[in-house]
Amino acid sequence: MLLVVLEVIIYGGAGEVGGNKILVSNGEDSILLDFGISFEKSSRYFGFPRPQPKSIDQLIQLGIIPRIDNIYSQGVESLSGNFDLDPEPPVDAVFISHGHLDHMGYISLLTRKLGIFMGECCRNILEARKATTWRKEFTTNYDGLDIKCFRSYQTIKVGGMSVTPIHVDHSIPGAYGFVVDTGEGIVVYTGDLRWHGETRLTDDFVKYVTERIGEVDLLITETTHVDYSGYTSEREVRDKLRSIMHTSDNDVIIDFSRADFDRFYSVYEASKDSERLLLVDLTEWIYLNHIAQCEGLMKRIPLEDIYVYLPKVSFSRSEKEFLRNLADSTPSRILVPDEIENKFKSRNRDIQSYDRLNKFIEDNRREGKYVTIVAPGRDIEKISRILRRGSIYILASSEPIGEESEIEFERLKNWFEEFGVPIYHIHASGHITPLDLKRMIERINPKNIIPVHGTRPKLLRNFVGEKKYRWILPEEGQKIIL
Repeated sequence: MLLVVLEVIIYGGAGEVGGNKILVSNGEDSILLDFGISFEKSSRYFGFPRPQPKSIDQLIQLGIIPRIDNIYSQGVESLSGNFDLDPEPPVDAVFISHGHLDHMGYISLLTRKLGIFMGECCRNILEARKATTWRKEFTTNYDGLDIKCFRSYQTIKVGGMSVTPIHVDHSIPGAYGFVVDTGEGIVVYTGDLRWHGETRLTDDFVKYVTERIGEVDLLITETTHVDYSGYTSEREVRDKLRSIMHTSDNDVIIDFSRADFDRFYSVYEASKDSERLLLVDLTEWIYLNHIAQCEGLMKRIPLEDIYVYLPKVSFSRSEKEFLRNLADSTPSRILVPDEIENKFKSRNRDIQSYDRLNKFIEDNRREGKYVTIVAPGRDIEKISRILRRGSIYILASSEPIGEESEIEFERLKNWFEEFGVPIYHIHASGHITPLDLKRMIERINPKNIIPVHGTRPKLLRNFVGEKKYRWILPEEGQKIIL
């Protein structure tokens, strides 16, 4: 009889960036590390606004999610909120490393009888995402989930296994790596991390593993930028933003991921140093309010210093509640573009007090004050409502990847040409550089390594040293037994 010592299955994240779904089992107990969306697989068949997935079975048939018996909800597709028929899960728990959709987006599909562990800030970001989702589809229905929050260094027992989350530095707050004591060996999972933002966080993670754990049987590590990496820190991003804002005598529009709080803080600091007023759309405002509730946040932003502009006229129920609260407390901080003012008034009769965006900008310009505007995504219709000739547009996120994103961005550049708006690209990645990754591996010194969340795992093996460690280049769905 074969004695299963330690079993791992990479259901997502093998040879691709994101979509992580990693099963770890000791033969009796089992957990999943992350359950994210594979954007690469999904984009082969679906896009916004059409077509959208019709069912969980369709997602399985197309290979977008794995076929795992009894892991998925029976009630989520109906959107009825009745999850009584959901099956008993085949795994004991799911642990989510952080709040990016490629790591937690598809927990929406899971049986509601499965416990899902995540950090408090990840839960808050999920709540912000729910509040700003206009139309609830089964893939974005997170109702009824059994979510349990953990803190860094809190050990959670799952049967004969124990899981300890430790914070790491990433482009989103509340990101964690995990140390899993399976009872049959130690597994360390990095999640997504970097060493060029708040470096102390990743220092703590590596120090805990090397000094408290000792021998690591298996390291499962991200490899996003092992083949192509920038070398810019978050501090450098802040300095470059500050330089442009000081130099420009016009509006600065800046585009970055909604939940990238480090980047927002850099934008806030640069705007403050340049004596610029900071404007965000309602969606970003809701994210900021949810992230501000995270305990132990290393950076704080006075929300009362920020103005909220409205590039659209229709809002979800949760968005409308935030807007009403803002209108009741400080209506002078609500700004409506002239172009949509009449539609806004007709559809939002309960919001009586606000300022006109164009007048606000012009009045402040006469006093020598300029604005920094956080972009409302890359929707050219919304952007055109805040765009002014001679503005500067800063792309402060990764360059567009994939045919759809590239076409969308090319369209944006065509309109910017008409408006006379140049683009700067200023970005620090949320992922670890090759040299830092090598340094981390050598310090942890694991017996076995499984590279995930990257398209060139063999490159990492050849860069670090093929003979130094036992390398396991995973295939999706392949059972790995140690």
